[in-house]
Amino acid sequence: MEAKSDEVLTPQMRRLLGLSVSGVFLDGYDISIISLALLQIGKTFHATPTQIGLVASAILVGNFVGALVFGRLADRLGRRLVFIADVVFFVVFAILSGLSFNVWQLILWRFLIGIGIGGDYALASPIIAEAVPAKRRGRILVLNWGGAWFAGEIAAFAVGYLFLHFGSGDAWRWMLASGALPAIVVLLLRRNLPESARWLLAQGREDEAHAAAGQLGTSLGAMVDFSQRAAVLPSSHALSEIFGKFARNTWYGILNYVFEGAPFYALSVFLPLILTKSGFSKTPSGIALGNLALQATGIIGLVLIYTWVDTRGRRFVNYLGYGGIVLALLIYELLFRPSLPAIFILFILIEIALWLGPASTDNLLLGELWPTRIRGTGAGIGAAAGRLSAIFGTYTMPVLIASFGVKGALILPLVFSAFGIIVTAVIGVETKGKTLEELWGH
Repeated sequence: MEAKSDEVLTPQMRRLLGLSVSGVFLDGYDISIISLALLQIGKTFHATPTQIGLVASAILVGNFVGALVFGRLADRLGRRLVFIADVVFFVVFAILSGLSFNVWQLILWRFLIGIGIGGDYALASPIIAEAVPAKRRGRILVLNWGGAWFAGEIAAFAVGYLFLHFGSGDAWRWMLASGALPAIVVLLLRRNLPESARWLLAQGREDEAHAAAGQLGTSLGAMVDFSQRAAVLPSSHALSEIFGKFARNTWYGILNYVFEGAPFYALSVFLPLILTKSGFSKTPSGIALGNLALQATGIIGLVLIYTWVDTRGRRFVNYLGYGGIVLALLIYELLFRPSLPAIFILFILIEIALWLGPASTDNLLLGELWPTRIRGTGAGIGAAAGRLSAIFGTYTMPVLIASFGVKGALILPLVFSAFGIIVTAVIGVETKGKTLEELWGH
């Protein structure tokens, strides 16, 4: 199919896309709902700002571990097996999170949920990229990946609002445990997920690769551009390749994720806290409603990147995204005393810019920057690096707000986004319209 960009997605491919990004939906749901749950968790456990930062960042520490471990396992054992196993972590530890007796127990369960989600992050982009047409790969990835995360985020905010509005002081327990329900559905549906035909081919298992392509309603010749394909078998030196021949690609994937991670998670997870400190509302349900309205505007960014990512390219949308964040935060910092309408408008611009650029390109690039034999490992390293940045952003944000106020704390995403522009300009790799074989076959 890579060689025939005009081919349509078969029903089997559409099912694969849905199952691939279902874990992304769970991530968007869980990471978003914690931002509202924190409004009650702090009071329940009399948590300090440092402990709040640990609760928020624990899942991201787990992401770091899961991305590295599951990403490498996916290159060695296959995409399918690992893609089923990682959801088990989510089901079990989402339930246990809601049953936590103290803040340290909650931190542990959140860490273990994160391991499963990290595995999904290392696998979803490669699985999708290995199965869809090159000319539409960018649109398909950002629409399905970004759309799934965004849907999970909005679902979490809607559920969180309902629990806070109609529930009691322990509504946070139900909010955290609620993520287990969609995770169980995902686990059941993934049982029949086919193996990646490209991964099987990279293992020298051509007959199985033909069969796997058939499960997607296509043929191996239609999926793989054999005219560009190098005759290689599995690599036993993945890291030497990743940081050797593909070093520029690797560092771009890593740094783009790093400079997106801190702004995205600092602003997404702690927007309710920022609204609280800005005097938006005095009730948790009011904050939840305002947060839902603000973050829902990110759909505009998704529409824009869908329009431009395969025509203008990945670097173009990155410039717009990072640049929009920098511009909006600079205006905010320069305003002596921002009014609530001004805060609302500027954060709408930030949400649009995030989804228009780096919050969408980070995972898109992880599916494109390496050959099939090391793609899972490379994507795992990139996602893990992004999680380190996200850990830093979510851990430090409540401490910075407590110490320097909202204005002082927002210097962090401003600086990271400015560096994102520089990285895109200096080492950015353009991948639009090229087959996966063209990108690494020469």
